[in-house]
Amino acid sequence: MKEKINTADATEIANLLDLLEASAEDITLDPGVLSALKIKISSLDIKKNLKDNLFKRVEKLENKQKLIKALSNLEITIVKKNQNGKMEDEDAQMLLNLLAQIESVI
Repeated sequence: MKEKINTADATEIANLLDLLEASAEDITLDPGVLSALKIKISSLDIKKNLKDNLFKRVEKLENKQKLIKALSNLEITIVKKNQNGKMEDEDAQMLLNLLAQIESVI
């Protein structure tokens, strides 16, 4: 029965994606949920290209999480440099504004 997902599998995948989307709002995705989703996708009896597509979507979520974490670390570094007098207020504010613009489109 290739290319069809039974109702239980579809519901489980939908629930896992709902959990990921909810946690994405908090920037941090739960590694346990990501792992459960990968295991569930691996166990599906569907065509390889469909599985690959699902895995790519999970990878995009993981990459997005890494990018947001990197931007957050950069923001912390800018604030610390400003507080330590190693960066002017105007420069720090300009960089923080740019980071906010980048984060808003992610």
